[in-house]
Amino acid sequence: MIWNYKVNILSTDTVERFTSLTNTHYESIIKFIMGDDDEGLIEYLEQLMQALSVTQTIKWETLNIIDKLFIIATIRSICVAPIINVTYKDSNTTEEQTPITCNVELFSVRSSINKEYIQPIICRDDEYNMEIVMHYPTRWNENKLTSYITDITIDGTHISSSGISSDDLYKIVNQLPPQVHVKAVHARETLEESINKMTFLNLESQDPITFIVDELIHFVKILFTENFNNFIELNYVLVKMAKLSLADVMNMTPIDTQLYYKMFMREQKEREKQENSTGDRRSLS
Repeated sequence: MIWNYKVNILSTDTVERFTSLTNTHYESIIKFIMGDDDEGLIEYLEQLMQALSVTQTIKWETLNIIDKLFIIATIRSICVAPIINVTYKDSNTTEEQTPITCNVELFSVRSSINKEYIQPIICRDDEYNMEIVMHYPTRWNENKLTSYITDITIDGTHISSSGISSDDLYKIVNQLPPQVHVKAVHARETLEESINKMTFLNLESQDPITFIVDELIHFVKILFTENFNNFIELNYVLVKMAKLSLADVMNMTPIDTQLYYKMFMREQKEREKQENSTGDRRSLS
């Protein structure tokens, strides 16, 4: 049995287990971000989450983007680091001033997502014998009304949005009675408002930075923003100087790699200190 950890799935109120994100995975993520390839990044992360899942009981095709964001933030927190360094400019920062740098604790981010997360909203209309279930979209960067619809039941006939094409779902929604359409729009607004309350960064001088459904990919990229030169340099030191194999280093988690690097550099400093001390004693003799 390999080491694994727990991740909460908010929509199903269950706990699933995931295994390690390694330096091999981390390098790919960094390169997708460096290449400004949002589509490739999301496709890779979708596949990566499924590959890291140990229990394999998650229905990924119906998992919404807030569930996925929570999973990604948890994996990042455990396998890379629980804190990320963020640099930003607030409304009072001029062009000549240095941007503000602060730390974001991912535990607080995950707690805020969990707190503001709401379960599916059911829109019923007895006059038309119709029921629409609304929840967060399952696809990134989609904010259309149809992307929030998970199920529709009309006169006892159930239709799952995952079982029909986007065009067919659009046709159904376009023919909704006005009063039903209004209820669906209101439900979408409620879901959007809950996302806008999920806090990414609390600021002292102004309103907190919160998530926005249209910019969730941007926040995902912030979670994994890393200087590629630093990443390569750290691995190089462990391979070239600490005599670890590249395969071993790439199979480590990034957080373990950082710990090994710090331990090695500490030993190097202690060794240099002892050598300098020995040299001084020889000079005196």
